[in-house]
Amino acid sequence: MDNLRTFIGIDIKPGEELLSVFYKLKNVLRDDSIKWVDTATLHLTLLFLGETENNQVNQISAELQKVLQSVPQFSIRIKGLGTFGRPDPKVIWAGFESNDSLLALKHKVDETLLPFGFEDVNKVYSPHLTLGRVKFLKSKQQLQNSLQVYKDKAFQDVLVDKVIFYQSTLTTKGALYRPIKIFPLK
Repeated sequence: MDNLRTFIGIDIKPGEELLSVFYKLKNVLRDDSIKWVDTATLHLTLLFLGETENNQVNQISAELQKVLQSVPQFSIRIKGLGTFGRPDPKVIWAGFESNDSLLALKHKVDETLLPFGFEDVNKVYSPHLTLGRVKFLKSKQQLQNSLQVYKDKAFQDVLVDKVIFYQSTLTTKGALYRPIKIFPLK
């Protein structure tokens, strides 16, 4: 059986304000080559595992279950827009306000999966929701102007009441995400 492409994440249901700004951005940048995400699949990645052996999936699930069942629910705030990539933006994202509970959860997930050979290659955790992947921009200034307007805007609070072990399947229409296991928080 083939390996699975997996990650650990938090499902995010976008509220009206975030959706409104998302659609405004899509409209302002309609002449640019940007692969916009399906807002129904928005998620906050805690740890991207990548290629995961099938025989590890149940072990990973069992270990995460043990660790996550004692983690209390908490709220996070989606705040601000920005980009990754210099000098040319590659990803347009919505960010999160700094949150100790989120960082503690991230740390628990990282520590739990380290014995399986998974570690965060980025080292510095930048929690974000990917809104679009930039292929080509005709006007960087238009994007920068839009980002400037919303760089400190608080969009919504989100209750984190579960963590999801996802399988990600790449298709020509984008990635498809399927929950392997859902871990409710306390």
